[in-house]
Amino acid sequence: MFQSPPRRLRFVKVEFAPSCGCLGSLVALVTDFCRNVIDDPDIVFAFRMAAFELTENVVKYCSGDRATLEISVNDTVEGSELVLVTENQASVERLQDVDERLIAGEAAEDPVAHFDKLVRDTLNSPDESRLGLGRLRAEADLTVSHSISNDSISIRVRRRVLKTSSGENLWQ
Repeated sequence: MFQSPPRRLRFVKVEFAPSCGCLGSLVALVTDFCRNVIDDPDIVFAFRMAAFELTENVVKYCSGDRATLEISVNDTVEGSELVLVTENQASVERLQDVDERLIAGEAAEDPVAHFDKLVRDTLNSPDESRLGLGRLRAEADLTVSHSISNDSISIRVRRRVLKTSSGENLWQ
């Protein structure tokens, strides 16, 4: 009787000192990882966008000297999914602000309408665009969630991936 080989864990986790110099390398790491596990250019682009937006926020708003980024393929009962997670420390004010924005974005029934509202609101706030996290649901069709614990925030984006673009199961 033939048994399929055990599934291998597929992930990369990086701990880094947030600085502008690491942004391009981390985005390239996520992009290369996605290209190695899925043949769908739309999904690769979505995660490239997410890596840029999330890493840029870490670099801008991290109050500590360390942050993490993890990209992985997870097996769920519904199929496989790609997951990107960043975690970093931030000030209490920044955590409250991002918590409110993420709760609103996660609860929005229509991600595009929510993003359009963010764009209109940005016209009155020239200091910060505040659009990046809103883009992830509206433009990249990613599920966004977050958690805050003490002085740290973890932001997770994910997207189900049932098959490669060639029609093969991701795990075969």
